[in-house]
Amino acid sequence: MKACSIFVAFLFYSYAYCQIDELSLAYERYTLPNGLEVVLQSDSSAKTTSVEFWIKSGTSMDKPGQYGFQHFFEHVLPTSPMDSVKRRKLFKEFYDNSNAQVKKDFSRFYLEVKPKGLELALEWTSGRLKADPERITEKRVEHERKRVLAEIKRNAIYPKWSAKGSLILYEGTFGKVHPYAAYGYGTIAKNEQFSI
Repeated sequence: MKACSIFVAFLFYSYAYCQIDELSLAYERYTLPNGLEVVLQSDSSAKTTSVEFWIKSGTSMDKPGQYGFQHFFEHVLPTSPMDSVKRRKLFKEFYDNSNAQVKKDFSRFYLEVKPKGLELALEWTSGRLKADPERITEKRVEHERKRVLAEIKRNAIYPKWSAKGSLILYEGTFGKVHPYAAYGYGTIAKNEQFSI
């Protein structure tokens, strides 16, 4: 109880002494007819443009015994099929960076391109969102499994990021039965069992 009181007091003091004004960011927010929520923030001075999509599905949605599945799926989600060789080549010229991350309540995928490549980035992103599930093949699953297992092994070097360390942290914070208590990467054994 004492630790909880200290934490609450810290939050109170942090708020009282470090209060910041509301961020004033110019952005547009709207919903497309298909239900997709869009947040658009323009900045003509930016050297790169980021196109992101967020899915309301994260590690807290993993079922007991399936911990790590959301992260594994983030890896095997098909990339965009661009039909034209010319457009793929042009896309590579504009490409800057891409990655994804899975958090407790959402999965985030992003793509950064030079501003002139925005149209292609939107095409690539929408193509990924509607990619045929048949593109998730055994070969892709096995390729991504190696990458996921390498991430888990790399995290194991640092005790607080390891499966055991993270479980202690999350279970201690949220309780063993809370959906947030699970370790997002899952165990090596569980990731070795995920199949197509």
